[in-house]
Amino acid sequence: MAAHSEPPSTILVIDDNNCNCELCRICLETNGFRVHIASTGKQGLGLIRKLMPDTILLDIMMPVMDGFQVLERLKADPAICEIPVLVHSACRETATVVRALKMGANDFLKKPFEVAELAIRVEKLVALKKTRDALVNASVELLERHLAIDQALEKWRLEAEAFRQHCEKSAINILAESNATFKLEQAISSSEQARQLINEIADLSRQRLPEYDFLN
Repeated sequence: MAAHSEPPSTILVIDDNNCNCELCRICLETNGFRVHIASTGKQGLGLIRKLMPDTILLDIMMPVMDGFQVLERLKADPAICEIPVLVHSACRETATVVRALKMGANDFLKKPFEVAELAIRVEKLVALKKTRDALVNASVELLERHLAIDQALEKWRLEAEAFRQHCEKSAINILAESNATFKLEQAISSSEQARQLINEIADLSRQRLPEYDFLN
């Protein structure tokens, strides 16, 4: 039976430049990625939450909502903040690169770029996300196992405590029964002694009665 191949990784390109979007699409689809396009920052944020892509290509200079605003909102949302972001921009100022990286971008690629370089950088970010996801899944699995072990130990503790209480009650009952038996034995012994004493008194009485026959 043939092994099931992994589904292609999803890449979201957020860029208002249609030519650049198509260039990214062709480059990434050629390298086996599934590509989605958003032409505005607002549309991009909506698609991020809907698609949960493996990597985001984010342009900086866009109208209404620029790349910095998108990055700020993305990093403020716990549900999507761990998705890797590759900022690509025609702005070559060092301050822009530093600002993007400080805000949480994982990489920065200046336009125009070589398609081979784009593919390699995206592959690295996708691999980063897969590794991070694997670690998170392993952590969740480990936590679930620890919880299961804790629950099993608590169950065994309760069962052990119940067994201890049962043994304690059984011991008390045995002691109580032993005490009752002892008391019964004491009563029987006392009764036997009393009976013997009565018989002895009776014997003595019978022995002494003939001495007083003259009274009759």
